[in-house]
Amino acid sequence: MTEEHDFENTVVAILDRQPAVSDATDRLAEEGYEYEILVGQEGKDHLNPDSEDGLVGAVRSLIRKFGDQHRIVERLEETLDSGRSVISVEIEDEDPESAISILKSHGGSYIWRLGEWTFTPIED
Repeated sequence: MTEEHDFENTVVAILDRQPAVSDATDRLAEEGYEYEILVGQEGKDHLNPDSEDGLVGAVRSLIRKFGDQHRIVERLEETLDSGRSVISVEIEDEDPESAISILKSHGGSYIWRLGEWTFTPIED
């Protein structure tokens, strides 16, 4: 896994099976993307709704303005509870379409693009 980042200017996705996670991260690394994989309780701790860091901090700052905060975080927590993974890809200086394409081609679902002031559902 590469170094952690703050989740602003990222693409996040749910991946159901471990081989897909490994294949997707191998491909992302080949393309020069930095990523983070959230799994299990450690991943849920990272999604702590009392935290202003990481994904929740970014999502909270965006969603406070637009609503749906709990829906996104709850869906990601349910994903981690079920043994699936959440992957976050930093896209700050890169074109997000390549990362999105890689995630989709490896079975990514519930794909969101999180920007500094926006969030966009890519695929549900």
